[in-house]
Amino acid sequence: MLQKIEEKLPVFDTAEFKELVDKMEDSLFKRNILFFIENGYVVISNSVSAERIDKAVDAFVSWKKRNGSKFVNEFYKVNTVGLLDRIINIQANIPIFKELFAYSSSLEYQDFLFQRKTSFYTSLFFEVGSSQDIHRDEPYFWTQPAHYYFSTWLALEDTNETNGPLTVIPGSHKLSPALIDKIKIAKDKYPDLDNINPMDNDLWVNYQTELFKVCKEHNLTVKEVHAKKGDTIIWHPLLAHGGARIKDPAKTRMSLVIHTTPYDVPVFGQDVFYNPDKEVKLSSGFTYETINNRDIPQYATISIGHKDNFDYTSLI
Repeated sequence: MLQKIEEKLPVFDTAEFKELVDKMEDSLFKRNILFFIENGYVVISNSVSAERIDKAVDAFVSWKKRNGSKFVNEFYKVNTVGLLDRIINIQANIPIFKELFAYSSSLEYQDFLFQRKTSFYTSLFFEVGSSQDIHRDEPYFWTQPAHYYFSTWLALEDTNETNGPLTVIPGSHKLSPALIDKIKIAKDKYPDLDNINPMDNDLWVNYQTELFKVCKEHNLTVKEVHAKKGDTIIWHPLLAHGGARIKDPAKTRMSLVIHTTPYDVPVFGQDVFYNPDKEVKLSSGFTYETINNRDIPQYATISIGHKDNFDYTSLI
């Protein structure tokens, strides 16, 4: 069965949800949920044990050493010292990274916000800071129903002003999506919206440029978020965020971003985000495995830096 994506508020943005939270007895859980509702992100302290993180990092270091002779130059982050670019779905090669999702106390918050059980979608492992410009993820993470997606950022070591911490624009999640005319952005390049290239970088850049302009018009400002090892940052699908400039290129900033959705929610790219008339499937189609009663899709392999001209099955 196929249908168009209905762009309506997710449950965690509704007045009824806010009333539900307001009626709860005072607790750290309630205060964190209210902070998320107001600011568009929240830091969950000590969400994963240091012991489990250390095992995952040790497994990565061993994997990197084992496969280093196979890596190509394009795998390394520019202007750093032997540090790899982002690794997509690292858990496909290093299974212990699945545990960093399945045993995270941040899932309690996500389950409550979704009002549904939270599942794994994809992951990005960073050995070094991303240094990304301010952006929203949604053009590449457009769900059915709309806005049912979180990014969760787990610090595998402390972050500070030198190693490229996460940056956010608090309150930007409250800016109506309608403030950015995404249909105009798409039609400026694609008169026929059925022909959109889902990986078109021009569409991405033009949307994010408009987003930053709207944030400035509403006097919203960028803030660095410094997290401690084991902390998870959860952010709203409409939150504008990025990565600060790396001031010390020799420093690592190991972190794991896990994109989550409620169970079996399908996720689409720019070809659907910019085409509201496109009909899409209602199921993810994933084959899941279960760890600690949490569902994780089975991916065959990783990729590094989104480079697709490499045989990743050769990595062990």
